[in-house]
Amino acid sequence: MKEENIKINYETIGVVEQRNLIEAARDLGRAMTEEEYISIMFVYKKVIDRLTIEAEKQGIKF
Repeated sequence: MKEENIKINYETIGVVEQRNLIEAARDLGRAMTEEEYISIMFVYKKVIDRLTIEAEKQGIKF
């Protein structure tokens, strides 16, 4: 199966913000409550849902 990339037509966060997310997860992960973890995972789900819709619009199968 050929790998295809979803074309993103909007501004995304930069490398600095991505690095901040990784560092925050590493530093705060042990102190996080289950409720806080679920809240963060809902944000990631929102991104995945948006990418899934965009992939379907672009005819990308997965």
